[in-house]
Amino acid sequence: MVGSEEYKRNYLATFQDSTNTAIAFHLQGNPQNPAVANLALTTILRRKGRLLDVLAATASRLRSQLDASSQPQLDELIRLRTQIASLTFVRDRPPLASQISQLAQRANQLEAQLVSQNANFRLEVTPVTLGAVQQAIPAHAVLLEFIEYVPYNPKTNRWQAPRYALYALKNSGAPQWRDLGTVAEVNPLIKAARQGMADPRLPATVTKPSLKAAYERLLAPLESFLAGSTHLLVAPDGQLNTLSFEALVDRQERYLVQSYTITLLTSGRDLLRLQQRGKPANPPLVVGNPTFSQGSRRAGAGSQRGINPRSLDLRSLTFTELPGTATEVKALSTLLPQAQVLTGSDATETALKETQRPRILHLATHGFFLESPPLSSQVLQNTRGLNAYVPFGGENPLLRSGLALAGFNQRQSGVDDGVLTAFEVTGMNLDGTELVVMSACDTGRGDILNGDGVYGLRRAFTLAGARTQVSSLWKVDDTTTQQLMVAFYQNLAAGKGRSEALRQAQLQLINDPRKQIPYFWAAFVSSGEWRPLP
Repeated sequence: MVGSEEYKRNYLATFQDSTNTAIAFHLQGNPQNPAVANLALTTILRRKGRLLDVLAATASRLRSQLDASSQPQLDELIRLRTQIASLTFVRDRPPLASQISQLAQRANQLEAQLVSQNANFRLEVTPVTLGAVQQAIPAHAVLLEFIEYVPYNPKTNRWQAPRYALYALKNSGAPQWRDLGTVAEVNPLIKAARQGMADPRLPATVTKPSLKAAYERLLAPLESFLAGSTHLLVAPDGQLNTLSFEALVDRQERYLVQSYTITLLTSGRDLLRLQQRGKPANPPLVVGNPTFSQGSRRAGAGSQRGINPRSLDLRSLTFTELPGTATEVKALSTLLPQAQVLTGSDATETALKETQRPRILHLATHGFFLESPPLSSQVLQNTRGLNAYVPFGGENPLLRSGLALAGFNQRQSGVDDGVLTAFEVTGMNLDGTELVVMSACDTGRGDILNGDGVYGLRRAFTLAGARTQVSSLWKVDDTTTQQLMVAFYQNLAAGKGRSEALRQAQLQLINDPRKQIPYFWAAFVSSGEWRPLP
């Protein structure tokens, strides 16, 4: 599929009605028909997450198969993304809308030109069939494919209220499915569960009822189908992307993490992409405990890593160092003896972006996710130039997720500004990188686009080539995060799978009477490849 990301997104949007119709035809019209069920699930697997799949394949080819004559264009595209990000977060003045608009339009043009000028980019990604996806599901695992859909009523000739559905598939046998109810019914349950998970003040007696209510709606309808399985491959949709499924409570009053290894996917089609092995990578890179500046003030309460302001304006924000990251980096340098370690003033944005294809990339610092601001007339005027570049009605959502690096407070980090946005991450070369760990706050959050996942750091590192991402869904405690990460790497060194290594580290915290509530152990989730490191 040629053209820019915007062109691809608009093209795929033309299929949304037919996707909704296929699902509704099954769940609303023929719920007991196996052939119709297979058609609906096949449609979901072919459409959901397809944009990410295509973009990831295209980005990989840009990095590895680009004609020499096109390399200057790729270099310019990466520079433009850095310029857009730097202008967005400049300290002394707000950016000029016209300047950002021009840069965004030029980036859009370059992206389309690079793809159209290199014929090998037009190769289609691996064909997606129900059988191929089923064969890629490991033994003792279940794929849980959630989908938000809009049913059509042919009698009234109207689209009805959006609903959630769940399709479950094992590596053999027929799929199972359930309609889970309207979005208006389910989203309040998701919100209540998430609030309970992410609040350090609430004891388990207060949080468990909402976590159990979410389980009853989302997974209990297929509980018998899950029996005997030990691994859940969860592909959420809509607001389900904000949940840590590990913290849901089943009918035996157990957290799901106590019964299952859990891996997040954008869609079951990810399983086909993960079958393709990358090239050997370079030694690991550990970046942590950056020196933001002397005398900076903390940007959040207590020992939490992160911030959550309500607008795109970071100009007044400063960070202070995190003691836990220093301990974390020291421990990891022992567990990863071949790793290059960048700390203090050396942990710059420039040094990170110049690193090519580390086998493991660990980032221990402050993270941020900025909520989408209300679209006032002033915001619409200031961001109008980006409206044609992204479909979210405002600025590019990949500019609202990021990590703080050395020199952040003065916006001077090598030749960059110390604000590494997800937008800039997409220009990194991480082909062959097996694992990226974002040991910071809110690194798994972002804007949600139904059917295409979360637009944030996790998506950006996937586009850059990383096979597994470990990220957080809320603000995390500094000391506890350090403990979790050390245990995670110890489990990896013992040969455990990536998702299972995280699970065992979480179980270790649950066994600590001071850390038993989900706030401490459930924030970090593993997405992508789950198997042991090669």
